Parts: sequence; structure tokens; C-alpha cells
Amino acid sequence: MEEPLLLLAPKKEELQRRVKWNTFIQEVKSICLIACPMIAVLFFQYLLQIISITMVGHLGELYLSSTSLAFSLASVTGFSFLMGLASGLETISGQAYGAQQYQRVGKQTYTAIFSLILVSVPLSIVWFNIERILVFLGQDPVITHEAAKFMLWLVLHFWHTQFCSH
Repeated sequence: MEEPLLLLAPKKEELQRRVKWNTFIQEVKSICLIACPMIAVLFFQYLLQIISITMVGHLGELYLSSTSLAFSLASVTGFSFLMGLASGLETISGQAYGAQQYQRVGKQTYTAIFSLILVSVPLSIVWFNIERILVFLGQDPVITHEAAKFMLWLVLHFWHTQFCSH
């Protein structure tokens, strides 16, 4: 005896589940397309630090410890802080762009650049005096001296790439 066709047809709940699952998969794909470039940038940014520390590790323990200290301080006090400030621009500029207010996107971008430069100046002053600060906090003076030299080069490199190479 054959079963009626109605029993073989998918139920309404099953169709709704399939539609939700397909929608979920499409959303995941679109999010991955947006996130992949950001993931690549962050990956290569951290890879640069890893390669630098690996290369310096061949020079000896002093240089390895001082470079690790300098990169850690630079990441916490500078790069992460500035990246956090700059990421606020993403949301407000995205809203202005979506509203087709292109003048506003430009104003927000210039304001963000000006604000980041204002924050970078005192940050650079702290980095120039990092040796005294770290010795005051109880770090080894020899390691601190090498870390301060490394951070000085980071500051000079940052300012050179931002203002002199264009």
C-alpha cells in the first residue's frame, strides 16, 4: 500500500527551518566577506611583530627581552589605544555614508585625524621618557635602556611615515 502524497511532502515547520538555516548561512557568508580583509590586516600586523621579535631573538637575551618589553608597551599604550580611538570613526562614518552625507564623512575623517595627532603628541612624549618611567617602576635599567632606544625608533618611524614620506 502506498502512502498518500501529503505525508511525503515536507511539513510547514520543516520548510521554515530550512529557510531559516539558508538565511543563516547567507548571513555568515556576507559577514565573512566583510571580516576577511580586517582579519588579514590584523594578522599581518601581528605577524610583523612576531617576525621582528624572532629576528631579534637571535641577537641575545638582552635584545629579546628589551624588544618584547618595547613591543608590549607600544601595543598597550599606543597602538591599541589609537586603534580604539580610530575605530569610533568606522561607525559614525558608515552611518553618514549610508545617509549619503559625503561632506559629513570628510569632516569626521579630518576631525579624527586631528584628534589622533593631538593624542599622539603626548603619547610620543611619554615614549621619549619611557626609560625614566620604567626605571622608576622598578624595571632592570639595562633592559629598560634598550627598550627605550627601540621605542624611540618606533616614534621616529611613526612620525616619518605619517608626515615625511608623502
